[in-house]
Amino acid sequence: MALVLTGLLASLACTGAPPPSNTIAPTIAPAIKSASPSSVTPTPATSPTVAPPATTESKSEITEIPSETGTKGPATRIPEPTVQPATVSPAASATKTPSQPNTTDPRLTRAVQAISEALSKTRGLTFLEPVAPELITRPALIDYLAATIDEEDQEELAGTQELYWILGLLDPSIELYPLFLDLLGEQVLGLFNLETDELLVVADSLPLDGSGKITMAHELVHALQQQRFDAHRLVEESESNQDRELAMTALLEGDAQLSSTMYAAAHLSLSEILELLPNAEESSVQVFQSTPEVIQKTLLFPYQAGADFVSSAQQSPGIWRQVNQLYSRPPVSTEQILHPAKYAAGEDPIPVSLPTGASLIEEDWELVMEDVFGEFLLRTYLETGLPRPQSIRAASGWGGDRFRLLKDDSGRRLLVAVFLWDTSIDAGEFFESYRDFTDVEQQWESHAEDGNLMTWHAPGRSVLLELDGESTLIGIAPDPETLALIAKDFP
Repeated sequence: MALVLTGLLASLACTGAPPPSNTIAPTIAPAIKSASPSSVTPTPATSPTVAPPATTESKSEITEIPSETGTKGPATRIPEPTVQPATVSPAASATKTPSQPNTTDPRLTRAVQAISEALSKTRGLTFLEPVAPELITRPALIDYLAATIDEEDQEELAGTQELYWILGLLDPSIELYPLFLDLLGEQVLGLFNLETDELLVVADSLPLDGSGKITMAHELVHALQQQRFDAHRLVEESESNQDRELAMTALLEGDAQLSSTMYAAAHLSLSEILELLPNAEESSVQVFQSTPEVIQKTLLFPYQAGADFVSSAQQSPGIWRQVNQLYSRPPVSTEQILHPAKYAAGEDPIPVSLPTGASLIEEDWELVMEDVFGEFLLRTYLETGLPRPQSIRAASGWGGDRFRLLKDDSGRRLLVAVFLWDTSIDAGEFFESYRDFTDVEQQWESHAEDGNLMTWHAPGRSVLLELDGESTLIGIAPDPETLALIAKDFP
């Protein structure tokens, strides 16, 4: 079960210009995971800069993607994009369509055609068929986006919400579904639907200004990704793992971010570029800045880290052959996005299996979700209580993980997570950092240490941390008795 907060972002193709590398305002809507293949990827409408993406600490780790790597999973090597239109899923059902008919506008059609021609030269890929834009009113677009979040998606959002609650990443008073709809309502300019090949543009964005043009360029990159690499299929293949899906999203959005930035630098006028400078008074920026930090970071990750990852694959700016090759072997973890050298080396995540945990499940505990944290979410979690440099170091030795979130009839929650590390040194470093993290989490009534096993207890919350060679076990429970069950089920 993947985080809903990454899927919609990957299945739709975002709707807005890429975020500035020097601000926290996103250019697309939250990355929301949708279990259904008909989901779409929205993008908030904040204004981007046209400077190249800021480098991350890992950008220098790779200068070339090798033609052959030692990946553990099957991968079909395709050195160049396909030359036939990609097969797309059937059109969305009537429940997934806007409540009002879409219209066309000659001005928009001409503008999109011109941007497509310029973008094709910038990106080094030709469109296999033209993309026909459709105008839609903002209320109709909001209805369209809301319709893409079906009942199953809402259940997954609720599970993600429960996960964020128990980790302390989200205040229990905040619910993700209405928050997401509020963000979409304020920030979306348009979208490209990878499943239906629809390019929808909000009617009040005409005539296109600099922000509108770069938004269209960004969305048209997603159209290229669908036509040349069958991006919709790649998204579907990543949906069973939230960390893998976020990595796939980072590839799609990083490519679109880098490509549209280069388009803007080459084709926008100076006045249009100046229009892109962020305005802190804009309501869309204010809405974004009022959201919880975990949502902000999850929104920005595919654009900022994704652009750095894609840029690292280029032998030189504007040379796209090796970027195209990324689609034949997409990244499978946020670790690979954060550390491109690990992608180049074929360092895939270590699979982790959890015991059945029969005694927990049979004693009135219901499974809410089971999935993978990944390095990005683990780092984001640690940053809520530790300095950023320490959080980065503690998470950077991540090798693989699996967590299980349970809930009983009274609403109490239980989390169990097993992490595998690259080395025992990495495991020990995380153990020490998580001990520091837990020590400052709240006022504990008691704390016990028994070698590499530690427990903390306070009313309504108990935490277990255990180190065993290259693995660590974390348990979060509502009371000491329930925490003891974790030690029983996860020896």
